[in-house]
Amino acid sequence: MDCVNLLAFIQIAVAFDFGLVYLSNTHIFTNILDSLLEEMKVSCARLIKKAHTVCEQDRGYKGLAVRAKRAELIEVINNLEFLLDPQNVRWDKYAYTGIYSGVYGLLCLLLIGLKECRIDEFIHNFLLISGEIILIYQFINLIQLSRISNKKISVVKILYKGVWLCGILGLSVIIALTGFYWKIFQSFNLPFVLITICIVYFPFFVYAYRILKVWYTIKSKIRKCEALLKELENCIG
Repeated sequence: MDCVNLLAFIQIAVAFDFGLVYLSNTHIFTNILDSLLEEMKVSCARLIKKAHTVCEQDRGYKGLAVRAKRAELIEVINNLEFLLDPQNVRWDKYAYTGIYSGVYGLLCLLLIGLKECRIDEFIHNFLLISGEIILIYQFINLIQLSRISNKKISVVKILYKGVWLCGILGLSVIIALTGFYWKIFQSFNLPFVLITICIVYFPFFVYAYRILKVWYTIKSKIRKCEALLKELENCIG
């Protein structure tokens, strides 16, 4: 397979992956998220203000239904304001996913270049095996990251991830050399392209999904706030 057509595609992804680590606070997805939150905050400012006003006016009502609706509305407002604050939606921890993706992309660029786009059997096996292992570990790493609180990038953790990555690559070399593995794919071209795209653009998919999830959650809170506000006004109307 002539892999030279993939080089530019992989190179762009590699620059993005390592950029997540070194520019974790200023990369494009952080800017997109901040802009999105700012626009949504402006668009629902009137709704939030009105909801606060109604909640203050209803403070003296003793009816159980009114009190329950008011408490539910206050909770929704607090959640909405929390989500609209960029400081509460930081994803620095997900920049770690760029380490594995970036290194695998560099390996693809290096090996394809060394073999003049004619990849032999060992490199075939190595790229597929290491790709499969890294992709699986990326998903495991993603689950682990989702369970911890947001933290800024630390050099120690980057080095720790680097040690794990070296171990994965070493294991891949041994397996490729010995042939001690179960061959999942019968061909190379299509599996390699799919695995490479999934790995090098893994952080992109993660951040894109997170942004869409935040947008959907905020929209859901806004709709719920509007519905509760209307119900509360009907109760006291």
